[in-house]
Amino acid sequence: MLRAMSIIAMLMLRLLGFGIGTCAARLETKDQMIAFLRAHPSRAYFSRLVRDGPYDVAMEVGVADGRFSEHFLIDAQPKTWYMVEPFPNKMLQARYPPSTSGRRAPRRQLEEMPTSWASRGIGTTSTLRFFKAFSLDKAVLDAVAPESVDFVYLDGAHDYANVARELEPYYRMLRPGGMLAGHDYCKYDERPLACRGCADVPACVKYTEYGVRHGKGDRRAANQWGVVRAVQEWLARHPELEVYHTIENFTRTSLAQDGMDYDLVITNTYNPSWYVFKPKSSVIAPMAKRARCDSTSRTAGAQKLVVLFSYNFGNFRGEISRYRKQTQKFSCAYDRFFFTDLVDVARPLADDGWILSKVSADDASCGVCRMI
Repeated sequence: MLRAMSIIAMLMLRLLGFGIGTCAARLETKDQMIAFLRAHPSRAYFSRLVRDGPYDVAMEVGVADGRFSEHFLIDAQPKTWYMVEPFPNKMLQARYPPSTSGRRAPRRQLEEMPTSWASRGIGTTSTLRFFKAFSLDKAVLDAVAPESVDFVYLDGAHDYANVARELEPYYRMLRPGGMLAGHDYCKYDERPLACRGCADVPACVKYTEYGVRHGKGDRRAANQWGVVRAVQEWLARHPELEVYHTIENFTRTSLAQDGMDYDLVITNTYNPSWYVFKPKSSVIAPMAKRARCDSTSRTAGAQKLVVLFSYNFGNFRGEISRYRKQTQKFSCAYDRFFFTDLVDVARPLADDGWILSKVSADDASCGVCRMI
């Protein structure tokens, strides 16, 4: 099956203008990027979406010792590279001294300490921004504007609760057409949900090369559990998205043929990654900032309510609870205000039984949802 998929991917690459055995062709469209990654199913090749594609600003959440960031800086040279790591170890500090360390590295790492990126001319053409912070710290979320990043790779905490909390905030950071990706998307007894691309979940393999206790006899780390569930539950709330994944069937030779350093990309860790593309257009459209709604235009027998909501329809209940207290304030003075005018939204709210109806054209012009 995998061989047949590889052959199909190669044929698609030829049709889309790629030569086999080269990574120099431009990756301009989503279809080209998908075909390219299917033919090169390793997370190492995410860097080529920056080097040969339309992406300029990229981010890694969970930098660890900095090897994957170093790979991106060497191979892709992004315009801006964000790094988020709450516990920078000695190897990361050696690579990038502006990071600070409060954590000792394992002894075998200290024996192989790298020299700094600056001394090796790495990252000199990129703007580097490092956050010694957890992924959801206010310092990170406030510093990175919505729709300002092209590529985000989530590789921090790999448990269900943390991944589930990270997905929406980092998805909002993506520009339309950008990619959100993450590590350790592998089958750990989760049942696939009814979302696009969710039925095909790759198997878990050895998690890491040192310092991690693996599942008894199965070479799987306990904290892999939950990544698939978190991603697929999020995707079920985003029917416009489709998930893809890598296979990580690379070898040292195959990476060398494309000019990649095996020891930087990944050593003994072969767990797959997942990725989704943010649509360039959506049924969820941003409203103009500080649009004003006329409170005198309310229709008799109907109540209007200003609703600030995100791409996640699941947020409706919380937003309604917030704005029910301000039903006389019809000012839409919010920078992140979204409305829908193309889909019916009929979600019963358990606390009071209200249902949101379709937004009419006149209501959409001032971002108000009619309550029935």
